[in-house]
Order: sequence, then structure tokens, then C-alpha cells
Amino acid sequence: MAYFTHDSPLAAHTLVRAAALNAIAEAIETSFGLLPTESEIKEDRHTYSTLAGSANVYTVTSTYPITAYTEGFHRRVKVNVANTGASTINFDGLGAKAIKRITGDDLEADDLVANSVVDLSYNGTVFIAGGLLSDSIAAAASATAAAASASAAATSASEAATSAAQVADSLDDVMLLDGSNVMTADMNMGGFRITNLVDGTALSHAARVTQLQKNAVNWGGTVGGTADALTLTLNPVPSAYQAGMTFRFIIGTTNTEAVTLDVNSLGTKSLKTRGDASLAGGELVAGAVVEAVYDGTAFRLTHPVVSRVTTAFDAEPDLLLSGLRSDARRITLLFDFVSTNGTDDVLVQLGDATGGLVQTGYEGVQILLTASAAATAANSSGAIVIKSPTAATAQRGQVIIEKENDTDRAWHINGKISRSTGTSATICTSRIELAGVLDRINIVTSGTDDFDSGSVTMIVEE
Repeated sequence: MAYFTHDSPLAAHTLVRAAALNAIAEAIETSFGLLPTESEIKEDRHTYSTLAGSANVYTVTSTYPITAYTEGFHRRVKVNVANTGASTINFDGLGAKAIKRITGDDLEADDLVANSVVDLSYNGTVFIAGGLLSDSIAAAASATAAAASASAAATSASEAATSAAQVADSLDDVMLLDGSNVMTADMNMGGFRITNLVDGTALSHAARVTQLQKNAVNWGGTVGGTADALTLTLNPVPSAYQAGMTFRFIIGTTNTEAVTLDVNSLGTKSLKTRGDASLAGGELVAGAVVEAVYDGTAFRLTHPVVSRVTTAFDAEPDLLLSGLRSDARRITLLFDFVSTNGTDDVLVQLGDATGGLVQTGYEGVQILLTASAAATAANSSGAIVIKSPTAATAQRGQVIIEKENDTDRAWHINGKISRSTGTSATICTSRIELAGVLDRINIVTSGTDDFDSGSVTMIVEE
């Protein structure tokens, strides 16, 4: 009578030695052990890496290394150092590939911000750095990355997979339960399920592909709590915060100051900009869908944030705008029907926590244009944005305050403001260097005149 061995041809009704079958089962179980863990897939951490290397020449050593670049390969990466121009990335020693914008252009300086989290997708030639994606595109990218990671693990377990394929026909014959090959109960595979799964509802369950496609395990719906202290409820419930965890949710109420996030009562964590700055107010707009990634200490938004706050002028000689975010790079002041009770110039002054308001040393000039002449004057105690106004005459326009670069604290101030009557306009260009990080802006008259009407809207961009 013939007995089954690993290399012998298979025939119906062949007897199988227990030792041979056990060895095959152990090989199958070992191959599953090479795949990403269940929690890594549910929390989307198997496609998250931290960059190494230097600015513009980045490298990645993956937890689950790939063996070749494949079109559609996707990773989320945490940037170790900001780029200064065109950049490349080398995954697992496979060779450097260029990183491009969505438009196909080379990266420009500071496209990759230190400590930010960036989506990279390989198109067969280069890696494309993505921004904020729609829910459907983000879910598809996550599913593609999960498939690529599983494929890499399967390749490293090719010998075990080959053994499994060799006994597939034999298993059809000897593992019949009720006259068919459809399992009627879970099969004990060390915590894994195989086929015909229901939706996973606990961290010990496997997730269905449909759950991954919908990003169901990371979608929180509309947040609870208050405008500045958000709470999020997920199902399945995460057991602890892990670096790389990514959640998407809808904002219920626009924030007014710094924001915290508590997921399933695991603890309150700060919710910051992608550049690791605390929010100041107005960045999270009611009804907006946002994405946040946990970096091991705090949650960070994955998209650029813009705040917008309007303040009315009181009957005072100045209006101090304070509490600016530390990552502010461009600030726009929109003057709307602003007037004073005299003819003093209107200045814009900048300041920081180190030296306070700077009231001297402003470079540049202002030009007063009228129907018949143009007169210039140098700035000194501030950027002159309105020159020689007429009392109670409204002025409208904008002033743009922009950081020169990320390595120093110089700011450029450029304004265009005109009288609502159309009889004159002030054009201003100025520059000032601060001692610390910009955190306040003062709009002030040059003498003792007070503001008597109007408002200013401050728009802050990172």
C-alpha cells in the first residue's frame, strides 16, 4: 500500500503520514507569520516609515523590505530634515528615484517640511508626493500599499507557499466536512481567519478587504466634545496610541484656540499643524473633513491649515493682534473701511516674545499717490501702510506680511491701501528682522489719533 510523502505524486485515497502533514501545516503557519501583524494592517502602520539620509538625498529601511520598485507602490513617510531643492529617495537599497510634485515638476525648497508626514506613490519612473486626498483616493492608496506589503512578504515566503500549492488538491480530498469545501466554522490558524469572513469588530479579528477599501476602521465620523477639545469614537476600539495611526473625521464646530484630541478615551493629545505648531483658532472649519496622523507624541494634520479672524477697531490709537502660530509663513491683513479721527499715518509693527514690538529700523519706503502727484517717504518706526489720511475717510486694501526664508527671522511687509473715495492710495514696501519668532502684529497711528471705524481680517498661512 502506497503512503503519502512530500515529493511523491498525489492520487486519490493516498494515505498521509501524520509527520508529513504536520510539517506542511507548520510551513503554512510559518508563512503567515511573515505577513504584517493584524494591528499593523488595521492601524495602517505597515506602510509607514521614517526617512533617513540627508536633505535632498533620502533613504528608507522598511520593516517589510521590498525587492523591486513596482508601479503603484505607496508609502507614508515622516520627513527627517527639510529639503532645499530637487530630491531623491532610495527604498531598501534598490536605487535612488526622483521625488516629484503632482504636476511632474521637481520639488522646491521646503516642499518636504521636517517632521511632516508625506504620501509617496511610485508611477513606474518617479515617486509623486501627494497632498490632501479625497476619501476614495486615500482609501484606494491604502489598499494598494497593503497589497504591495503582503506581496513582498509572500515573496520572502515563496518556499512555504510552493509547499502549500503542492498539497492543495490533496486538501480538497481529505478536509471535506459536510460534502463541500466551504468551511462551516473558524479554522484555528493562530489567530488568523481564512475565507468567508464577517466584518472584523475587535482588534483580534481579521479585517475584510471591503473594510479597508472604505477605510472603515479609521473613520470616526463627526467628532464629539467641544470646539477645542475633540473626542473621537472608533470601532473597532484601538488598545493604545501607536506612531503612524491615521484617522479621518468631520469637524463639528470651528476651533477658537489650541486643540486636543482624545480617541476612545485613550488620553488627550495635542492636535497640531503638519509642521508641529499648535493651532491658534479658525484652522478647523465646521463641516470640514480632516486627516490626522499620530507621531508618537501628538496628532498632526496632514494638510496645510489657514486661519481667518476678523477684528473691529475700537476708539484707540492701536490694535494689537497676538497669539500667532509659530509656523506662520504668510499673513494677510485685509483693511475694510478703516478710518481715524485725524491725519496721523497708520503703521504696521511686528514683534516677538524675545524683544516685544519692534518700533525702529523698518527698511523700505511708502508712496502716496494722488490724482496730481506721487510722494515718497522712508519707513522707520513701522511700515507706513496709510499715509496722511483725511479724518473720518474710510480706507480699504491689503497688507501682506511674508517670511523671507526658514533660516532667519526677516519679514517683508507690502501693502496697497486706497481711500474709498478714490482720491489717493498708499503703496508700501518694507523689511524688518526680529529677534525671535513672530507672535504679534500692531496696527497703530503715528501720533495721538484714534481709529474710529472699520475692521481688519487676519489670514494666517503655514
